[in-house]
Amino acid sequence: MKIDAGVVRTLLEEIIADDVLARLVDGESFRDQGVDSLDVVTLLLALEERFELVVPDADVPLCSSVDAIVAYAEGRDN
Repeated sequence: MKIDAGVVRTLLEEIIADDVLARLVDGESFRDQGVDSLDVVTLLLALEERFELVVPDADVPLCSSVDAIVAYAEGRDN
């Protein structure tokens, strides 16, 4: 299964509050939208578990939004 914005949003539904999820914009930084760093790490761990996507600690800052995670995953597939 390919990691796309829908997949990331589905995982976020399990992690972040509904009011934050409702106003989440895919291209904007999680931090600017009220998603804390622990939630981002939880999301990345869920992606690692479900898709065997390995995100080294040094790459976590590259995964700062829904769109950034999708782009990162696509880059890792190549």
